[in-house]
Amino acid sequence: MLDSAHHLVIDLETFALSQRAMVRSVGLAFFNPWTGAPPQSERIVLDSSDQEGREIDPQTMLWWMTRPERARRAFAVAGVSDRVYLKARLSFAPLVVWCKPLHFDVPILLDLLRSKWPSIDRDDGPLYRRRVHNARTIYEAASLLGERVDEDPEREGIDPSTLHDPSVDAELTALTVRRALRILRSATTR
Repeated sequence: MLDSAHHLVIDLETFALSQRAMVRSVGLAFFNPWTGAPPQSERIVLDSSDQEGREIDPQTMLWWMTRPERARRAFAVAGVSDRVYLKARLSFAPLVVWCKPLHFDVPILLDLLRSKWPSIDRDDGPLYRRRVHNARTIYEAASLLGERVDEDPEREGIDPSTLHDPSVDAELTALTVRRALRILRSATTR
């Protein structure tokens, strides 16, 4: 499944850290770990008016205010997309989903989307638990083979001042997952 499937990194920017957090934007990076093609990333800004009852945490808002100006500007952009568009983008199959950590992005996204898409985490849904993988686990596995694997924006050609834009963060994770998977593959084919 890891060889032939589409791979996707999901990264969220939220107004809180709980499962009921209001989601500001979702970064998606579609990629093939076995080719040199760059990840295809996009940022989907969600309208807060479509998220009634979701949490906003003052501490998280203060944290956002301490981010670099570019990140704060990206976070402040008005909502232009909705959950219907997000559902369409996630409707690719087969799909291998990567995120970090497992207890943050996917549970929040499931909680947000389940009301309009009840099958999102069922066997045939894109966020079914067996399709979702923790990027940090694959980094650690590759690092055990002697080559340290971590997210280094400069090594990947990404301007560090663009971090905290979820599409940039997702792209960085995709590039790092690709590197880790290639290390693991070369170790198993020796």
